[in-house]
Amino acid sequence: KLAEYQARYIEKIAIDIIEGGRESDNYSSVYMIDAPVGTGKTEIFFFAVLLNALLGKRSIIVYPRKALETDQAQRLLDRLEKLKECGDTIKVPRLLILDGDSVWLRERKRDYLANIIGKDLRCPRHKTQLKVQYSNNQYRIVCDNGHEIDFLMIFRDDVLQKPEIIITNRYLLMTSAIREYRGGNVNEYQASFFKDVSLIVFDEAHVYTNLEGGDLALFLQAIRYLVQQYGSKLKIIFSSATVPNPQEFAGKLAGVPENEVFYIPYQSPGFKVDRYKLNIVTTLMPTPRFSAETLLQVVVLASMLWLRKYGYKGIVFVDSRTEISRIFHYIYETILERGGYD
Repeated sequence: KLAEYQARYIEKIAIDIIEGGRESDNYSSVYMIDAPVGTGKTEIFFFAVLLNALLGKRSIIVYPRKALETDQAQRLLDRLEKLKECGDTIKVPRLLILDGDSVWLRERKRDYLANIIGKDLRCPRHKTQLKVQYSNNQYRIVCDNGHEIDFLMIFRDDVLQKPEIIITNRYLLMTSAIREYRGGNVNEYQASFFKDVSLIVFDEAHVYTNLEGGDLALFLQAIRYLVQQYGSKLKIIFSSATVPNPQEFAGKLAGVPENEVFYIPYQSPGFKVDRYKLNIVTTLMPTPRFSAETLLQVVVLASMLWLRKYGYKGIVFVDSRTEISRIFHYIYETILERGGYD
């Protein structure tokens, strides 16, 4: 069951994809999905990516962190398996996971093949570990129960097959754009990356600020140019839960006026949601007597006490897996196990 805001986004994006994009080439079609955590933002752009693929076009989903990439890739695998269960009436889109760990098939190593699915991906049918079987310059991805995942791709060479969906990170996306945008002797691999691509999704878009935001804005101009050279009209979807001015933010990244960005406020009239978001921006600068880690622990502790007192739940966003581990151990060992917080 879809929420109202999901249905409105899906309707607008579906019409855009089916009709082939905007009539004007002045701007790309840009969507900004900004809603609280757990409200179904991912379902919106998953629908867009799958519809785009079923209509013969290609999509790229960009994640800022590998852990998130793996988690979302698993969710997409599960949905693609559902499509496969529909039988031969539907051609299941192929999914390529391309990141810094991806290698060329020709450069394969026996130990690498044995552990290639170290991304914690599981068989969508049996929930068992995936592994690679290789013979005659071909590979198959199967689970421990023998079920083949024939729509999943993992090698750099697979770009040449122009998979309908690519999950990657911004570094590989930008590198591919640079190589092709410079022109010259563009090889088959580089030419295959953006050919027939008509949709790019940026999840966790709030990370693209300051220098990273400026880099992405410039590269999107190049990517839009490349996509147009192949005869497609680019559609861009930004998704985030923590953007103060969503339309302005998306407009600057995509290089379009903010009134050209399609955006539905999560709490717009007609939404039966009794909640609000309070943004308090605070800059904390530790003195030489304390480390930044100590300051962070104090902030976490103070936040937990406030949440406990007033009966709320909170989420701490951290951009480092190492720091997440530190915070977890601080909360669990120092606060909970020692009985300093009930």
